[in-house]
Order: sequence, then C-alpha cells, then structure tokens
Amino acid sequence: AVVGLHGFGDEPEGWASNLRGARAKHPQWKWVHLKGRLLSQTCYKGQKVSGWGDYLDQGCTHIGSADYDNQDIVLDSTLTEIHRVIEELEEKDGVPVDRIVVGGFSMGAAAAAEGALRYPRRLAGLVMLNGWLLPGARAALGSDLVESLPVLVSHGSADEQVGFDCGEMAAELLREAGAAVRFEVQLGLTHVDSGFGPGRGLAVAFLEEVLCAPIGGDKT
Repeated sequence: AVVGLHGFGDEPEGWASNLRGARAKHPQWKWVHLKGRLLSQTCYKGQKVSGWGDYLDQGCTHIGSADYDNQDIVLDSTLTEIHRVIEELEEKDGVPVDRIVVGGFSMGAAAAAEGALRYPRRLAGLVMLNGWLLPGARAALGSDLVESLPVLVSHGSADEQVGFDCGEMAAELLREAGAAVRFEVQLGLTHVDSGFGPGRGLAVAFLEEVLCAPIGGDKT
C-alpha cells in the first residue's frame, strides 16, 4: 500500500492524477492519498490554506529558518491521521505494516517523515520529495526501526521553496541513523519541476522495488 501526502495548498487529486500510470500498472496496491485540512496560516496572517500544519514564513525553508524547526508544520492531528490510516490498512484491508510505504512532497514530505519515523513499527519505506526532517522526525532517528529502512530522498538543487540544504541534511541524518538511503539530485531544477518531474519517476521506481520485493526478502 502507498500512503501519500500532498504539498502545501494542493489537493489529493494533484498527486493521484500525477501517478495515474503507476496506479493503473499496480491496481493490486492500495493507494491512499490523504487530504490536508484548511488551516489558518501564520505566514498569511491567518488565511486558511490546505495543509498539514502551520507555516510561519512565506520565504524558502532552509536549515536555521523559522520553519525548519517548526514542529507545528505537522500538527499532532496529522500524525494521528497518518497512523490511523496505516492501522486501518492492516486491520481492514489485510496489508501488513511492512508492506506500506508513506511518502509526500514538500510539506507533505515533512509530514510523511514524521508519520513513518514516529510509527512504533517498521514500515516498508519512506519517500521524501523536496522535503525536510522536522524535530520530531530527527528525534526518532535513534530508534532501531530506522536501521536499514529503505528511504528515497529526492530534491532539486535550485529549489526555491524548500532549500536544497534541507534535502542534503535529511539524507545525511537518515544515513547516519542506519537507513538505506537513496539520495537523488535534480541539478538546476526548482521545487515543482523537480518533484512533479523526475521526482515522480524516481518515487514510482522506488515503490516498485520495495513493494514488489518478496516478503521477507532484501528490500534495500
């Protein structure tokens, strides 16, 4: 199963349509595209925008910026919903937890990392397209569940919304924690062009490698 989280201001249909080919190729997989709530955004003086938490700054997120360490980018209710969906996939659909990948783009990638790394059981993998690790996810890297966890980190070197340093640091921290990280760089590509372009193809290839592997086989 694949649990996906869209970016700031987007809707589930954005990524559902972008992955139409993969969905048709793998109809046996469960595809769950979560929908962000309309939430008041500090960066827009309280205006409500679809997302997973509250942005403080309209500028590019870099290491050291306000939103890099802003845990409210992913609200507790978002984390609860991700974990609820994982449990429902196992209990109602019979999908083992270790056959579920959680992934996302931009703000959704930060939420996906929180959901996957803070879940109390090991998942099949994590996909981060143009995102970053929030404090909660970074704190969870000490867990044994991260060891050998397959992770795709993909980022454009010219990303103007989530700085390339965020992707580099995420890959570095995950590797140091023992995860099996694949770090892919799209040279010269900006935020959307990177994520919706090469990032999408890389994500599909990663999903096929992880979810098509024999149960109990080598998924790294």
